[in-house]
Amino acid sequence: MIGKEISMFLSEPIDAWNRVYGNIAFKIDDFLLEIRNETTCIEYFSGKEDVAKFSVSVLSSGFKPISGEFVEKNEIKSRIEDVIVIRDEVFVSVSSGKTSFGIAIDDGIVIKTENIFLIVCQDWHLMEMIRILFSNDYRRDMRSVSEVEADFSGSEANRYSAVCKRSEILLKHVQGA
Repeated sequence: MIGKEISMFLSEPIDAWNRVYGNIAFKIDDFLLEIRNETTCIEYFSGKEDVAKFSVSVLSSGFKPISGEFVEKNEIKSRIEDVIVIRDEVFVSVSSGKTSFGIAIDDGIVIKTENIFLIVCQDWHLMEMIRILFSNDYRRDMRSVSEVEADFSGSEANRYSAVCKRSEILLKHVQGA
């Protein structure tokens, strides 16, 4: 993907908070790359919880929004310089301080172009909503580590606390589709 032109993205109509539901696709040179954000059931303490996770695939046919809405096309026309995956590792502890739960979540995908950063990120870890942002500073505009920690900290008399370790995975040598 590095060095290729991203000409547009396709999605359902974007809401007032720069969000779409479930999936988005990018027209990159001669192929369509789809990013989906779907919930998957995970072990969470002694029960189960649905958490949204990203998946990426090349589409063999046209794009269709999960919501069933019509397709909106948004022009970009810029060359891709880097792709960065923002990964959050969240560790949740009970009031005793013992880590009881840990999960790694890819919180966002940042596409650095010659003009701007295009950010596709989680709106909240328990929902399929995707935020789409154009930014000069993706670290400032994405959800902060403290916001992620607050999402996973329980409100049951402050019984749970969360610590998030964020890392950036540079996919600089991603060639082809």
